[in-house]
Amino acid sequence: MATNLKKLIGLTTLAALTPFSLAGGQALSPREALLRSMQRVFPVNVAAIIVQRDPANEGTYQTVRVERDRGGRVHHTILQPLRLAGVESVDDGERSKIYFPDRNLLIDQDSPQQSPCDADWRINLASQNYSFKFGEPVRIAGRNTLCVTAVPRNSAMDVRRYYIDERTYYPLRLESVADNGARTVFYDTKDIRYLASIGASRFKLQPVGTPQTLVYSKPPTLNSRSAYTKMGFQPLMPVNMPMGFRLQEMQLSEAGRWKSVALRISDGLVRATVYQWLARGSNFNVKSIENSTPAEYRGVRLLLVSDLSPRLREQLLSAFIERAEAQPQVLLRIAQTQSPTDPLGLEPTTLVPTLTRVETLRAIGIEARKPQSPREPAAIGGSLLRRH
Repeated sequence: MATNLKKLIGLTTLAALTPFSLAGGQALSPREALLRSMQRVFPVNVAAIIVQRDPANEGTYQTVRVERDRGGRVHHTILQPLRLAGVESVDDGERSKIYFPDRNLLIDQDSPQQSPCDADWRINLASQNYSFKFGEPVRIAGRNTLCVTAVPRNSAMDVRRYYIDERTYYPLRLESVADNGARTVFYDTKDIRYLASIGASRFKLQPVGTPQTLVYSKPPTLNSRSAYTKMGFQPLMPVNMPMGFRLQEMQLSEAGRWKSVALRISDGLVRATVYQWLARGSNFNVKSIENSTPAEYRGVRLLLVSDLSPRLREQLLSAFIERAEAQPQVLLRIAQTQSPTDPLGLEPTTLVPTLTRVETLRAIGIEARKPQSPREPAAIGGSLLRRH
């Protein structure tokens, strides 16, 4: 029954399976349409209202106003739920700033746009793990769409549907369909307009008075050797990850004297982050947080965060433990000088940058605290999701 469902999803009309015809007769494949929707810059100025899954509360959604100019600058304002209403974020390509009006708190960090766009890397990897087809198009917020259906080669993964504006290739909706037919909507566009221009003032935050400001830089990139030097243990990393996942980046995450390694992994379409840190001397205990699965092996704690199902998160995390069991000497090399005492530093990587360092720590039971000394930054965690 499960296999039949995926076959039925992949079988559409003949017109839907053929490349989409552009003006002038040029054919556009499903893969190319999806790649265009992954870019950071679009040829239009966008003003939209979207709903997206709330990472902090299972089964609930955030309503967000989005403003994006054709140069790639972005302004988000959360409208709902009430606990986040009025939170704003602006990314001008150099700095990404998030303002919490109820706390008069401003977070200022390096823009993710300073890093090279990974769209080509992702689509090439996704092509190894999925087959792409045009599905049945629908109208979303008054716009005609292309539906790109990604059918996984691994039967454990869900089918993913990407609804893309057929004229601008701007992503309008992302949903997944499980083998049992359960449909999950990750984000959806309720209203969208393409404007002639957006004023530069829309990409500047205007906090009330003088807010408390916390400044962060992009976490440094690590390799296995430098990770051991910084952390005092060799990060657990499977040689071959399940379901076609691969390591995209390894980073050092720091909050005061507390350190963790963040392993960014992906199958091309689905992202996940595996945090690893030493348990010894740490008073940090992971509490319930949506889309995460914790584990511990011989003094190293792991936390996998992804929108994968709990069963798939466990399967993926098990590969890290199996790697450790196959090479136990790796964990026996734990240095004796580490004494982490500060909470986990989960640096910002965003779906839409609305669940931030403060909100993540609140979700796992830790509040932001003021620095203990002028040299020690406040211990604040970060958003764990990225846009497709």
